Amino acid sequence: PLSADYEILREFLPALNPGYLPEGGSNYKAMLETSIQAFGTSTADRYLIILSDGESTEEGWKELGEALKNKGIRVIGLGLGTPQGEFIPDGAGGFVKDERGAVVLSRLESGTLQHLAQTTGGAYTDAS
Repeated sequence: PLSADYEILREFLPALNPGYLPEGGSNYKAMLETSIQAFGTSTADRYLIILSDGESTEEGWKELGEALKNKGIRVIGLGLGTPQGEFIPDGAGGFVKDERGAVVLSRLESGTLQHLAQTTGGAYTDAS
């Protein structure tokens, strides 16, 4: 959730892992729309920190970068993964599978995060 409480962030960040969210995939459009609404109308410095492999499962997210910029929200993109890709562990000794039963290969697509960072005046770094 969006928060300015840095102590809560420090407490919960170590607990995050691939099993934290029940559904796979990265719907950037929904994430950005939710972020734009959640930030409200404050004029304080605002940053949206995105930890991701950059793979978006939905289209239509690119134009939302301008909406973030217009609201003064800067994206800090932290890319996770490798361009070659890796299988995603499922926590039970196997790997995450898609709806067809195929093992999911997650690849770093840094261009997504770089685009958002550049559009909003934020920053991108490879956090792997």
